Amino acid sequence: MTRDTVTHATGKASLKVVAASDKEHAEFKSELVEVKRGVDYLLSGYMRTQSGNQRMSLGLEFFDAQKVSLGTAMVAAQGVFPPAEFMKYSGILFASAGKFHAPSGTRYVAVRGESGYYSKDPCWFDDLALLRVQRPRTP
Repeated sequence: MTRDTVTHATGKASLKVVAASDKEHAEFKSELVEVKRGVDYLLSGYMRTQSGNQRMSLGLEFFDAQKVSLGTAMVAAQGVFPPAEFMKYSGILFASAGKFHAPSGTRYVAVRGESGYYSKDPCWFDDLALLRVQRPRTP
């Protein structure tokens, strides 16, 4: 992963990921962010590929209080083919109710992005945001 000041959707730079070989994927993971149980979060960001023929994913990795990984869910994009120009993707972690619940014991999350297998072409992520979209309930 490198900082790219030439190819970006917003701001001054994007994250550029390139796989070391076409038999693996490239990935990044953010620092851990504390989350509240039962609160919905919006994950969004721009993604692009070099030529529009590579898969990319954007989601969250869940961690417990001891910072042990509990699993991953690509809530914003899973195996999509972004074009050769930036396109915005977003998804909501429905922790309060709805379709997706965080794994039991989730205390932290990390934003995680991946390129697809079978290509060494670069992929870019830009303007990534994890926003709380609901206030925690008070007893």
